[in-house]
Amino acid sequence: MKKVLVLIGGVPNSSAGATLSGENSYLKTLLAENSGEIDLSVVSFGFPRDAEALNQSIVLESVNKPLLDRLLNAVGARALYARLATFPIGRLINSLGPLDQGRVYWRHLRRDPAARAALKGSDIIVAADLAAVKSSWIAHKRGWCSRAEYDTRASGLGLAFATPSTNDQGNTPR
Repeated sequence: MKKVLVLIGGVPNSSAGATLSGENSYLKTLLAENSGEIDLSVVSFGFPRDAEALNQSIVLESVNKPLLDRLLNAVGARALYARLATFPIGRLINSLGPLDQGRVYWRHLRRDPAARAALKGSDIIVAADLAAVKSSWIAHKRGWCSRAEYDTRASGLGLAFATPSTNDQGNTPR
């Protein structure tokens, strides 16, 4: 059984999976080819929907924020981040700083024991957005998974595409 972990580092929205809609999702193809042989988990700040084949959904709590995030909030760095995000060079500066969404997601992920265990125990990690790319890259670089993929359409799991499931007789419904 392959353990597949989907990382969603941003806030999911209703247009999930709409990008490149003419192409198949890597996750969708993987689920279709290995029906019943996938142990699927999601780590996010809040996955708002159910998917049939989803084994585990780990929600990273914002209550237990890392010290750096609490400090940056206290000194008003979020306001500066929001202001810089309004123009191109500001977005570049933001991407290099500690409030970059990929860095924030990684800090939260590594503090959560269940999320860390899921990350280390996965065979394939699918980054569903840019914020999750850093975490999947680190996991692959450290040898925690055999494969890491970037698939923006994977965030449409359970919305843009259904996950295959088996009925009582073990047959995949059509």
